[in-house]
Amino acid sequence: MHLLYRPVFIALFSVLVLNCGDTAAFALTKAPSLQRQPHGRAAMQKRGDGGGPRLRMSATSSKAINANDASLELADDKPRATELRQVSQAGFWKRSELFVRSVQVFWTAGRLFLDYKILQWRTNQMTEEQEERSEELWEAAHLRNADFLYSQFVSLEGLWVKLGQFLSSRADVMPGKYVEVLSKCQDSLPSRPFSQVKPLVESELGKPISELFESFEEQPIACASIAQVHKAVLKGGQQVVVKIQHDKVGKRLLQDLENLQTIGDVMKRLEPDFDFSPVIREWAKSIPNELDFEQERENLLRVSRTLAQRSPDDLSAQQDLKIDVTLPVPVDGLVNTRVLVMSYVDGFKVDDMEMLEKYQVDKKALVINITRAFAQQIFCDGFYSADPHPGNILVDRHTKKAVLLDFGLVKELDLATRYHFAKLLVAAAEQDVQGLLDALEGVGLKLRPEVPFDLALLVKYFFRDAVPKEQAQKESKERRDTYKKKNEKARLSLFAGDKVDVKVAGRFPGMKTVLKAEVISVTKSEQPALAVEGKGVGVVGDNMMVKVRYTSGEEADVSRGSVSVQKQRSPIDAWPDAFIFFDRVLGLLRGLTASLSVSVSYLEVMTPFARAALVEYEAQQQQQQHAQNEKINEKAVEQVRGECAIKGLPELLQSLLDSNQILGCQVAVIQNGKVLVDTAAGARDPYSLAPVQSDSVFNVFSVTKAVAATAVHILAQRGEIDMDTPVSKYWPTFQSTRRTPSTSSDTEITIRHVLNHQAALSDAGIDEMSKDPFIVCDSDAMLRLLAEATPAAAPGGAAKYHYLTFGWLIEGIVRGATGRSLSQVVHDEIAKPLNISEELLMGLGEGGYGRLKGAGRLTDLTLKRSSANISGAPEPVSEESDAVSEADTSAEERKTKEQANTTRSRPIEGGMLLLNPTFFNNPRIREASIPAANGHFSARALARFYWALLDPSKSGLFTVPLSQTGGG
Repeated sequence: MHLLYRPVFIALFSVLVLNCGDTAAFALTKAPSLQRQPHGRAAMQKRGDGGGPRLRMSATSSKAINANDASLELADDKPRATELRQVSQAGFWKRSELFVRSVQVFWTAGRLFLDYKILQWRTNQMTEEQEERSEELWEAAHLRNADFLYSQFVSLEGLWVKLGQFLSSRADVMPGKYVEVLSKCQDSLPSRPFSQVKPLVESELGKPISELFESFEEQPIACASIAQVHKAVLKGGQQVVVKIQHDKVGKRLLQDLENLQTIGDVMKRLEPDFDFSPVIREWAKSIPNELDFEQERENLLRVSRTLAQRSPDDLSAQQDLKIDVTLPVPVDGLVNTRVLVMSYVDGFKVDDMEMLEKYQVDKKALVINITRAFAQQIFCDGFYSADPHPGNILVDRHTKKAVLLDFGLVKELDLATRYHFAKLLVAAAEQDVQGLLDALEGVGLKLRPEVPFDLALLVKYFFRDAVPKEQAQKESKERRDTYKKKNEKARLSLFAGDKVDVKVAGRFPGMKTVLKAEVISVTKSEQPALAVEGKGVGVVGDNMMVKVRYTSGEEADVSRGSVSVQKQRSPIDAWPDAFIFFDRVLGLLRGLTASLSVSVSYLEVMTPFARAALVEYEAQQQQQQHAQNEKINEKAVEQVRGECAIKGLPELLQSLLDSNQILGCQVAVIQNGKVLVDTAAGARDPYSLAPVQSDSVFNVFSVTKAVAATAVHILAQRGEIDMDTPVSKYWPTFQSTRRTPSTSSDTEITIRHVLNHQAALSDAGIDEMSKDPFIVCDSDAMLRLLAEATPAAAPGGAAKYHYLTFGWLIEGIVRGATGRSLSQVVHDEIAKPLNISEELLMGLGEGGYGRLKGAGRLTDLTLKRSSANISGAPEPVSEESDAVSEADTSAEERKTKEQANTTRSRPIEGGMLLLNPTFFNNPRIREASIPAANGHFSARALARFYWALLDPSKSGLFTVPLSQTGGG
């Protein structure tokens, strides 16, 4: 158990160093300011230069202390010992108070940590029969620690109260006891006595309370971390609330930030994946503004203006963009730095279920309107409350509308960041992988390229639907259990390339030393596994030998039991400041939805605002580009453009656009060489919504294979290629052969095998492509992988679809036969003769992305959110289907697979990114030549190509009909 105390000791040591270091620094920096002062009488006087009170003490000496700059001045004469001792003691107690407060912070964190760690150890020793007792212990711990935290937060005040507010708003993930107890942090904190409040109000507003107010309630109606709120009535009869800042709250908040920074530094050292620095930095920048109520007034007015743009009374407004919330109105002339007078709202807390039921409030509509309000602030105005919690939202008893409060702590986004946040939402809704990556990079999220991760998990976590509390907590538990099982499975299995810790004998008997290493291979040991009591013989992995390479370069064979897989680092290197506060808003919405027991897809609610922001952004960009301020046709994406001789087709396309079943499309029809339809409709991407044109090019994915195969047939008709000749004749380095059991001889892969998907190389290079999907942009690397791959079965057997490898096999054959790349052959032999060179491209080529994007000719693929598989992973299959698949696998294939697993790399979780079509929106992927999957064609170019296949006599591509070529 001594290991559990290590973080606490380090934290306490850090705070000691922090405070002692500060004291030393104070002494050192102030010493040089000692100056002689003239003799004089001891007296207290006000400085005439606008500074603070200046204490002069002198009989034969003088001393002066400025309360503002803490300058200390002494004469050489003998000072009065008593007065100096008083000053010294005051400074000492001030520093001691900060020190004690810091110790309290770290003691609180340490106690909480130890309590749960001990309980975790205790419950881990329990059997399954004691599960009920285990649950009771956890519930008791939650209640005990929630009460403890609340008492500490109330005692500490300041930033820690805000932490309590945040935790209480997360009913979707926090235990119920925490939500119940810490919710008191939202407005039920101990208040300051009216005797302290009254002088502050009169001082700030410049008049006695009796002259400004008809009545002023001495008991506050709410008290939070920064201020308390009193109800009052103005002389004119208007009911108002008076928000009054707590005394000395600013100093405590800033000191809390110092302590939090220390905690963050310690945590970052102990756990590098937990870096709270961005949050601390952002809070440190925002805290001064939160203490200025005049600034809060300006913030309140700005948010009111932006929300008024989406009034529900506007009949011309889009329905899903209407916002029905209200805000309090500041009273002119009664606002100062520490006092803010606003209109009174007769309401109750937004999560007060009893009152919501009493007043029959539509809880789902309430949450939707709150979500829309935040969406408008974030995406359309870039200015929103950065301190969201239920205590800052009321429900008006009379109108039943949500009332948003407290805009002291706000976050403002620049135009570029706002654009990328909007794109992030739209990309998530469209399930656009490349759009997500672009947007995450745009908002400043840094990923560790060396750490593989499942993008789907990241997206699904942040943009998961908000659900009732019981369901949210159930899903949270399921995520934790799944993560635990996954880690346990990963720990028990080893793959080549895994980073591991190896326990070896230490210098002293019985001692072990842990060395870092990398797995080279895993093989079965000749020694049988030892029996383990309670587990039987053959515990998973215990009879395996592992070949490892230490960081020193030395290689060794070690037992499986001495090896453990290192914990994988987080793929996220740094969270941007703006993203953290954005997630706080999402946390409020999820927690609020859970508390109110409703289900809301806030991604669906927010996306229209994100789309509106993108349209506005693109309109601004276009207006800047048009020097003459040409009018932008906003209806262009709704129109069907081009030739069409088929009745009903334009109406069909328009209906598909109106029903949101397609974003954009092209349709081309050629009959007997005559063009009947050459039509474009909709938008080419979901962000700019710029219109698709007839010469726009789409990524046609596997349709590319048809063009690649046609190139082979053309070469075969010319006698440059023979279909039944081994591939190795044209591609000398290609050595992929497989012994056939029936003949005991090697079977070479022929060109016919390749065209018929019988080369048995469908999975070749899958590990390399999973680890680095951009390897497909390197033609030479992919050709080497194919040339050295071992077929999974004898060539010529059952056909199995070759997704990407088909194209690389064709590439190798064409290069060997002609000395030209496949893309060059397609251009010379197909695109150029058909006069479609600009609209039939095997990859865009270097600089092609920018050129076509700038010309408005490049489209992006999007997927429907309801059916998309964003990770690219195959859909899960049942255990029964797994069993059938295993039964259909030959003994030879199973043996080969078993042998391959001893040296293959660990599979990438979430599947291969290249299986997700939206990843092909990536500029680097689009410019590369991936001959099976990234042909970029227009519909009319593709129609002309197919017409050429059907009528070779007129197209001139073939000397005889394609059916007579004898290929696949």
